[in-house]
Amino acid sequence: MSKIVAADMDGTILKRGESALSFEVIETVKRLDNKEIVTVISSGRAPEQMLDMFSFKTYNLWLSCLDGAIVYKDKKVVFGSYIDSKIAEKIINSLKSARNTNVLIQKERKTQKISEITDFDGILRISVFGENAIFDGKKATHAYESEFVSATVNGGWYEINAFGTDKGAALLKIAQICGIEDITAFGDNYNDIPMFRAAAVSYAVKNSPPGVISAADRVTDNPIKTIGSEFL
Repeated sequence: MSKIVAADMDGTILKRGESALSFEVIETVKRLDNKEIVTVISSGRAPEQMLDMFSFKTYNLWLSCLDGAIVYKDKKVVFGSYIDSKIAEKIINSLKSARNTNVLIQKERKTQKISEITDFDGILRISVFGENAIFDGKKATHAYESEFVSATVNGGWYEINAFGTDKGAALLKIAQICGIEDITAFGDNYNDIPMFRAAAVSYAVKNSPPGVISAADRVTDNPIKTIGSEFL
């Protein structure tokens, strides 16, 4: 194994509005696997969704979930970036008093509402959404950012992870574990830019925002076809 192909899911290998992987995507992943090319699928989606979508047998497939907060191989956790339990408890308790704001707590293969949380260990992401999500999220995290947690705005969502968590950091760790430096990355949104920085070659999807396209080395209108022509 001497190469890594890393790809975002929604908007990249999974077209917007689609809920299931196409036959072409599944066959491409299997063919990469047969050639012993390491494939990393990176997404903001929760582990339970990713593991269900990629339930077919592979040997060289890695799933980077929650934007790199937790990584699986062969359905087993390889590594994760967990929010300090004491900090998580303080943030969650602050958010409990927020109005017009909803909160989801994401752990390994488990997503809970804020009202269901009694154990603050093993939290990978705190997702805040609703009318005042960004205001309430910033208020809850301002004392802990740049040291304990990092936060990103994704649409109307305010997403809180352990500090330093992103798709690029996870990809570099996978590369280190595999002993591979030759990385090609595909993405379509701002959370994919850290992957671009980690890669030797990066592709933005043609309809990506201008800032994403300018961060990539190349542009493609069909990532799966590009993967096929470049690696298969």
